[in-house]
Amino acid sequence: MKAAGKWGWWNQHTGHSVEFTIDRAKDDPTLQGIITKASYPSVTQKFLDAGLRVGVEAYVYPNNPVVEGHNLAAAVAGGAEFAVINAEVEWEGTISTPMEELIASFRETQPDTELYASTDTRANRTHLPYQQVLSDYITAWMPMIYPLAFYPTRPQGFVELAFRDCLDGNQHFEGKPVLPTIQTYDQIGAYQVETELDEIRKRSLLGYQAYTIGHATQSEWEVVRKGHFWGMPPEEEEDDMAWKPGDPVFVRKPGAQYIYAEVDGHHWHVSGDEQERMMERSIAAWPKVIQVREPEGTRLDWIL
Repeated sequence: MKAAGKWGWWNQHTGHSVEFTIDRAKDDPTLQGIITKASYPSVTQKFLDAGLRVGVEAYVYPNNPVVEGHNLAAAVAGGAEFAVINAEVEWEGTISTPMEELIASFRETQPDTELYASTDTRANRTHLPYQQVLSDYITAWMPMIYPLAFYPTRPQGFVELAFRDCLDGNQHFEGKPVLPTIQTYDQIGAYQVETELDEIRKRSLLGYQAYTIGHATQSEWEVVRKGHFWGMPPEEEEDDMAWKPGDPVFVRKPGAQYIYAEVDGHHWHVSGDEQERMMERSIAAWPKVIQVREPEGTRLDWIL
């Protein structure tokens, strides 16, 4: 399965140059590659020239499926290892025929290339005809799990809610692997990105993609860059996550309404709504288990 592990997405709306995404991708030796847009072959070539593995994605429409399939196949021929069909709301009222035609036209010239489905899997959508067709032909699902887009008011536990909505409801994945596309855009926050990765780990999924690594803030990118464990034995993972001298210690003072962080004898504090932002800044430097120590000596583990 070529899209297993950690991948990043690129699109044309990052506000940064292609080289910015290339630099980030090459800064993370655990990143498997970049999924780029089928309609931007020159960008795909830049990633290939940089020595990166590439998959291509197309946002497809049902009104001309044969052309959509041919265009996606042509993009694969430019050097991509796999293709992603991104089919969204435009398909929800269709019968199975348009998606069958799209895949058939793709297979005319790409009979063996792995196909993946980037879709909204909330509610009953995996039961819809176009997703049922996809389930017959894809190697794996890439459910779009965008917590802040689904819950813009950020209710408590909204990241976990988004994962449950997309993966734990009435979905029919037909036994195919699930490789989520997680949100790293719209400044969702480093703490929330780490929570997304926690949800992936808890489900023992075989990989994910960050959408997009160009949109991610620096602290969000640091979580993605350092937050992989594929192929790492459990005992090594535990050791890597352990608190070590010099790591920050978060302490709540008796009766105080704030917490402060202490690192190598230096500390600062913030109050109220700023607490989460303080923790997000900390994640950028220390994405590991932080020991939270209460004055009475009680210790709690915060996964950052």
